[in-house]
Parts: sequence; C-alpha cells; structure tokens
Amino acid sequence: LSNLNDLQVNSLEFQHGKDLGAPCAHMPSLHTDPSGSFEYADPVGTCATGPSTCHDVYSSCTLNPNSKHTGHLCMCNENYILQNGTCVYAGVPPPMGSGVSSCQVLITGSWQRLDVHKGHKGRHDIMDEYIADIRRARSTILISNQYFISQRSGQKEVDEYTHPRNEVGLEIWAKLKAKIDQNEPFSVVIFITIKTGDSHMPTMKTLFDNKDKENPGGLKPKLIKYLKDKGSNKDWRDYLAIAFMANVADAEYLERHGVPNRTQGFPAEGKALFYPIFLHTKAIITNGAAQIGSANLNDRSLLGSEESDAELNIRVVGRGSFEFLEQVMQRYTLHSAPLFDNSAPKWTHLFHRGVLAREINSIASDNNHKMAAYYGFDFESGEDWRYDYRRMFPGETQALKPVEAMFQLEGKESRVARSTEFAAMMQGDGQDPWYREVSGPRPTLAGFIYPWTENIYGDPYDEFWLGTQNTNALLRGIVN
Repeated sequence: LSNLNDLQVNSLEFQHGKDLGAPCAHMPSLHTDPSGSFEYADPVGTCATGPSTCHDVYSSCTLNPNSKHTGHLCMCNENYILQNGTCVYAGVPPPMGSGVSSCQVLITGSWQRLDVHKGHKGRHDIMDEYIADIRRARSTILISNQYFISQRSGQKEVDEYTHPRNEVGLEIWAKLKAKIDQNEPFSVVIFITIKTGDSHMPTMKTLFDNKDKENPGGLKPKLIKYLKDKGSNKDWRDYLAIAFMANVADAEYLERHGVPNRTQGFPAEGKALFYPIFLHTKAIITNGAAQIGSANLNDRSLLGSEESDAELNIRVVGRGSFEFLEQVMQRYTLHSAPLFDNSAPKWTHLFHRGVLAREINSIASDNNHKMAAYYGFDFESGEDWRYDYRRMFPGETQALKPVEAMFQLEGKESRVARSTEFAAMMQGDGQDPWYREVSGPRPTLAGFIYPWTENIYGDPYDEFWLGTQNTNALLRGIVN
C-alpha cells in the first residue's frame, strides 16, 4: 500500500475513444463483495457493457473490474487498490502513506478580467473542480472560507433579494443525502468567518434558511428535517459542523504569547479581551484532493461571468492534501491529534472514517461552554449570560422571546442599537464591548473553534440586514 497514492487516484490505462452511446449504470457502493458481478460505470458519460471503454467529454479509459471512471481519471472503487493493473479489495485505505502529489493551477476569469474565453463565456475551472471533488468525496468535505454563499432549494419562492447561482451548496447536500440513504458515515465541516460585511445575510441563508418549514433552503435545517423524516436515530452533528474562529485573552495570556503590556489596548488586570478571528483562508479538502487559493465560495469568485473577479487556486492531489489537512486542524485547534476521539492518532484518521464533524462539534461545544462561564458569550444559544441570558443580537423585526414580548422589556430602538454594536464587534470594528471583567484565570481552550449556530443572529430575513446593497437591484446582483 505504501507505494500507492493516498487517495487511490491511480490512473489505469488512458485511451482516446469515441462515445459508445450506451447509458451507464452506477457502480456498486462501499463494501461491495469483490467477487460479485459489476457493471462498468461512468457517471458523467456513456459506456459499453462488459469489459468496456468508458467515455466522457474529456477522455476515455479502459476499466478493469472494481474500477470506475470519474471525470478526468480512471479510479479504483472505494476500498480497492491498484495492483498489477487490476483493482484489488484492500479494505479501508490507510490514513497516510508515501507517494507523490501532483498539483494543478485553476482559474476563474472572464474576457474582462483575464482575457480568457471558453466558448462565449468565461472560465470557471475552480467551480468545476469544486463540484467534481465534492462528487468524488468518500468520507469528508472540509471547507474553510470567508464566505459560504450558494444556491439553495426554494430560494426564489421565499426570498426577494438573494438568489446566488453557483450550485456548490446543492452538491454538498446531494452528497450528504446520498450518504445518509446508504447509511454510511460522512462529514461536512465548514469553518467560516462569523461576520463578513454586506455579504453576511446570503451566507446565513445558505446555512440556516428555514423560512419554508416543509422545504428548508439552509443546509443545517434541511439536514435536520431529512433525518427526522427518515426516522433516523442519527444526530445531525454526526454529519455537519459549522464553526467560526475567535479568541479571549487576559493579560497573562497575552504576555505569555509575547505581547508587551505597553501595547495599546492591553487589558487591565481583572479584565479580558474577546475578539473574532477574520478567517481569510479559501480552501476545500476532500478525500485526497485539496484546493487553496484566492476564490471565495460565492458567485463572484466561481461563475466566471462578467461580474466575476479574477481568481487563482492550486489543486493538490495526493499526500500533500492530507498534510495540508493536518496543518489546518493543528492551526485551528492547536492540537496535532483529536481531543475527544482517542482512537485516532491523527486528524486524517477521522477524516477517512467520516466522523470528523462529530469531533469538531465536540471541540466547539466545549470551548463555547468555557467561554460562556468565563466571559458570558454563549454562541450555541445566542445568549449573554452576563445580562440575564438576553440575546446578544436581538435584531430589528425577528420574534421576541415570550418573556420579552410579555413584558416589553426592550424597545425596537434599543434592539437595533445593540444589534449594530454586536455585529460591529463580530466584524472587528471598534472595541466596545470587547473588554469585560472576569474572575479567575483564562480557561484552557482547544484553539479558536466556536459553534456558529442559527441562534447567534437569529432570523436571516430580519430587516436589520436589508440595506441598500440588498434592496437595490444593481448592487444586489453584485453582492449575490
């Protein structure tokens, strides 16, 4: 196994061929008996029956038993490895192994930005490979990005303002749904900035839109409803983790990390400083492939239309993608191995087993509990423990808690003012209310991961978010 590529994208024999015209059947799923009979599949093209040559718009290749054609490459099916030109059953692949990596430059561009053409349209190689890697993912999709804005089901029926066109979010949901139906473990882990300027509302809707209760558009409520409708005993946290980055620091913590106490804004004794961490990494990691570069997960970075920015990503296939995964997880958690699942010596093991989401949720929840007890911010409930558990972000028009509505505890003007202050803080603008009095030492936290839940900002359709950039048709198109 050590001589094989980590993610089993071992090329078989490539051949130039013609479209054979027969529809393809899908390959058997994970754990298929290798002694069984197989149909040879090309999910994106056509193929002949029996020992066959499959063909798609890029190339054609000869397939051996237990192999499949996926877009650009002939690949061994899951749990099979390439030996002497044949795919042989080998169980779950090792988390790490020797072997080389390959890399590829991808671009998004239009004739306006990069003077590139693809037919009558610009190039959207980055988006194409995002979707291809999501479709090929066997156990985990990890995304780290400043934005997460994508098309969602039913958006035109419930949303007057935000209609993104890229289908990355829909592809992620399709993969999740398929794995749930197959009763296979799978994880989608999303690390994202907690507040991103005027594009914040579309991100919230992509993640949490639940306006249509029967057909939720947001990824999380859609997942929860699907599990409930199926009567599944699985927890949504087994499949999906959404987290943002932040930190809390007192004087001792900052001095220990080399910050001079004469630094402007240095917290006084008995006080601590909370601050969000602006996540600017743009990366996606799937089984054995990773992209990193300049492209955000939104239309401007992916579509290659006239409004698109010029973007450049590097896609790495092979061992390097797993090394990158280990670096990302160590950077975000400050640990070189999982904390709660002691059976895994490296993050890559959880990645391959499809259980990374559960671990990230456990870390984020533990950090959140310690943060709430120490500083008062509870991101799971969206409440401030220091002020009678009131909402940190009450919004402008979203429904009040029953006790708030009964006693009219706070007027609209006050709610808007507090919401403005909180949103500015989470975007890193200004200082108040960053500083708070604390008792005792800063708790030991696992890096910088906290749960981004729908309770932090509440209803993404709240009128608080409706500024000119959303209601003006021209600007709205750019924002989307």
